Amino acid sequence: MSGSAKSESGSSTSKVVKNKKDETLKISIVHSAIITLVSVLIVLFVSNPDNQLVQGIYFYIFQLRTKFNANSFAVPQNSIQFANSNTANLSFDELRDSLCPISNVLKPKILNPERSNIILHDEEFLKQSVQKLSGAIRIPTEVYDNWPDVQEAPERWSKFQIFHDYLHDTFPLLHSHLKVDKVNTYGLVFTWEGSDATKKPIMLNAHQDVVPVPKETWEKWSFEPFSGDFNGKYIYGRGASDNKDVLIGLMETIELLIEDGFKPERSIILAFGFDEEASGVHGSFNIGKFLEERYGKNSMYAIVDEGGKVFKFKDKRFAFAGTREKGYFDGTIELLTPGGHSSMPPDHTSIGIMSEFVKWIEDDPFQPILTPANPFLTGLQCFAKYSNSPLIPKSVINDIILAQFNELSNFKTRKFVSMEKKLKYLAQTSQSVDIISGGEKSNALPEYVSVLINHRIAIEQTVEDITNNINNKLSTLCQKYDLGLIHLGNTIIEPTVKGYFNFTYHNTLEVSPLTPAFDAKWDIFSGNIRHLYEDLIYPEFYHADSNTDSKFVITTPTIMSGNTDTRNYWNLTDHIYRFTPGEMDLTLNNIHSIDEHLEFTSHLQLIQFFYNYILSVDEDKSE
Repeated sequence: MSGSAKSESGSSTSKVVKNKKDETLKISIVHSAIITLVSVLIVLFVSNPDNQLVQGIYFYIFQLRTKFNANSFAVPQNSIQFANSNTANLSFDELRDSLCPISNVLKPKILNPERSNIILHDEEFLKQSVQKLSGAIRIPTEVYDNWPDVQEAPERWSKFQIFHDYLHDTFPLLHSHLKVDKVNTYGLVFTWEGSDATKKPIMLNAHQDVVPVPKETWEKWSFEPFSGDFNGKYIYGRGASDNKDVLIGLMETIELLIEDGFKPERSIILAFGFDEEASGVHGSFNIGKFLEERYGKNSMYAIVDEGGKVFKFKDKRFAFAGTREKGYFDGTIELLTPGGHSSMPPDHTSIGIMSEFVKWIEDDPFQPILTPANPFLTGLQCFAKYSNSPLIPKSVINDIILAQFNELSNFKTRKFVSMEKKLKYLAQTSQSVDIISGGEKSNALPEYVSVLINHRIAIEQTVEDITNNINNKLSTLCQKYDLGLIHLGNTIIEPTVKGYFNFTYHNTLEVSPLTPAFDAKWDIFSGNIRHLYEDLIYPEFYHADSNTDSKFVITTPTIMSGNTDTRNYWNLTDHIYRFTPGEMDLTLNNIHSIDEHLEFTSHLQLIQFFYNYILSVDEDKSE
């Protein structure tokens, strides 16, 4: 090589080295700048999290990041128009004041001046009421999933005749004054005919059945699960709080009204299903059809069924009434593959592939969505507006208030909700892998494996959203493992010699319609709740001083994550209140579990509420 060539080669190498050094220096400078910027943002956010500029920068960066992240809070808020002509120019105080109005106290006409004192404070009345509910608990009315209809297996359902006989003997006055229809043998519909046929009936519901008590758990109970024992404060037993307390309380209420000489103008209907805990397929399903045939669609004034209760948070009481229910979806996914000896397995057996699917489902949950279509948002705003409870951090209260008006506030509210286990599934679709089965033998390849995934569908989503999510994941696995896919008998991907997925579902329910809140019927409903607690139960608190304007019971809409018998009554009215009158301790969570019990004062409050509410509804001239 000549000297000049060597010189050119050395010069070229020198340039490459210099360029690499320059490039490394640039990268180092960029990295340092990024680290510095991130550090500054972290310090700013930690030291001053409520600063709107800091929040905006954080929100913008988070949104950029989530473009590449499936697990995002950046879910489209389809039904929110964050600023419009009605709200764009309002101040924060004006926006807050527009939310969650408080109904006036409503006092119904008085039939018997002593009645409320008897219900709430009379020892003899308490004793008789305990006996009635205790007797109902002592009759086991357990039901299981997927039972055949009454006509196909009458022996399974015969326990309900024993329960009917008990009700007949315990409430003779009711049975002699009200018409009784038995729907599908054991569904009970009691009708107290009103004098004004132009008024729509009020419908009050409960269910006769209870969830089973596993024999293995009996020894863990403080009292036998069907004893109906009362210890002076609590009554114990399966059904004490779900739902024989409401059923017995309604029947007690009707007998008290009869005793007090009440003559209704508006008809009163009591509807008691007998398999609510098994989706109501034999009970409320047939009762709904029966009532629709008799009265027609949209024929009821309103329906009250089991649901939220009254809770105290520091010095405020909130009555939570469910005005909407989440949807329901059970999906079964089966995987069928060739068998063989375990000594010569494929790289991935059907169980291994299904495990990958299950992990994917759990690693990719649905994300929270919060719009005005979800009454949980309304309830959360009511709580933020009126409560001083530490359950909601002060740093997020204003964002909750603004969640339907401002995109950043909505984002922060969803983030807060997603971090609270008891709240997150009120704003998002849940998915729970509940049943899995597969494999027969230790030395045989599994030819069949299946999983059942339960979903409770968020308000802004549909059954189709759930099926699309599952189908998309299954399709990806089919491509990866050369498998087929059949969906409800329809071939999506042709089965192969390696096998196929079979995706089916039978138990589905779309999200319920939304009950209007803060209208005239709501005012009657919530006004009676205020009267019960402010005037009759705690007058010494609510009327102890002149500053009574700041002391009131707040009735707020909320969402039901589970479904009630009302799933079969949607055609009967737009106004369905899922509410169980009575106070409940937040620390108690024993429904469907060991030592189910009810503080009996709550049962007495239930009777008093329905007594007053029936009178108020009867006075309403609107329809």
